[in-house]
Amino acid sequence: RELSVSRARGDTFRTAAVANDTTRIVGSYYVGFDRTRAREATFALLNRHPKVDFIYACGTDIALGAVDALRERGLSGQVRVNGWGGGSVELDLIRQSALDATVMRMNDDSSVAIAEAIALDVLGRHEEVPLVFSGEFEVITPDLSETDLDALKARAFRYSQ
Repeated sequence: RELSVSRARGDTFRTAAVANDTTRIVGSYYVGFDRTRAREATFALLNRHPKVDFIYACGTDIALGAVDALRERGLSGQVRVNGWGGGSVELDLIRQSALDATVMRMNDDSSVAIAEAIALDVLGRHEEVPLVFSGEFEVITPDLSETDLDALKARAFRYSQ
């Protein structure tokens, strides 16, 4: 799972970054979904490249580990970090200016897609079962109003509230 997420999210970012003349990738770290390993990798990155200005995280725990390290070094708000998932911890960090953006998953859409896949399987329509189950995503940044954020939260959890 970790490798497929890394490829889908990380390699896509790498491709876009390389195509951008103003972006230079100075390091890559594969830390799984481990917050502690992400924190340690962030320290290693900062030691090797003290002027780094952005850390791309492929998952929530990676983003949280990077934020932990930046806070410990007194660099919170100076080095940008993204999140993935848009859970309550990430949303709180955005409001604290410790995280710069996250991709908020519309969670209940994924649950509906999985339920529909189960129904297709039960009906014997196996060839129609999708290989990927994902709902929509929304990019959340600090400039999003509380009203708009509340509306997105309501949409993301419209069935499971």
